[in-house]
Amino acid sequence: MASYLTGQRLVVVGPRHIEVEAFEVARPQAGQVLIEQRMTAVSTGTEIYSWIHGSEPGRAAEFPRTTGYCATGTVLAVGKDVTDLQPGDRVAAQGNHASHLLATRNVYPLPAGVTWENASLLTMAAIAMHGVRRARVELGESVVVLGLGVVGQLALSLAGLAGAIPLIGLDLDPQRLSQATRRAAVTAICPTDVDTTVTRVQSLCTGDGADVVIEATGNPAVYPMAARLARSGG
Repeated sequence: MASYLTGQRLVVVGPRHIEVEAFEVARPQAGQVLIEQRMTAVSTGTEIYSWIHGSEPGRAAEFPRTTGYCATGTVLAVGKDVTDLQPGDRVAAQGNHASHLLATRNVYPLPAGVTWENASLLTMAAIAMHGVRRARVELGESVVVLGLGVVGQLALSLAGLAGAIPLIGLDLDPQRLSQATRRAAVTAICPTDVDTTVTRVQSLCTGDGADVVIEATGNPAVYPMAARLARSGG
């Protein structure tokens, strides 16, 4: 594809080593959308792991590699057969940390009034929504969320919208715990001791644990505690 302009992007060139790289941006072809990106969000768990190890968990290391998957921006041009978007549209997409994105799917127009910052979290919100949907959270069920990063915070909000009560958030970071308590009906717990944490969660629930436990840390070490937090049949 012919070069359209020169952009810049972040590239992980080795373990713990990121550089800014110039790259040639192609003109959009049939079905493609060219976006000038305004803001990208950092998915700290996935991206820090990839920055250190050169891959996502369970995959072989590969350098150099681009990073990031949450972005927003303005449509610059569209290819043939693209009828639902046009130049000037504000959109959210799954873009890397780069000045420009040539996308073929997962590009969504932004409603009026939605900020760039909020829109940049769309992909992580979709991840959180997937977890809440798979858990089939229902009105009046108790929900524990382990890990209160962006995905965990969003999972708490979505579980609350589904009618869950009580909502219980677990994290070791005081700032994340404080953020979680800004939501109604949320109890935030720092799980420094597993037995104490299990007892505390059980005291907040009507059964012998939570109806639903959502793991949002990505750390396998917390799985044994997560299983103990769920009620019988939870």
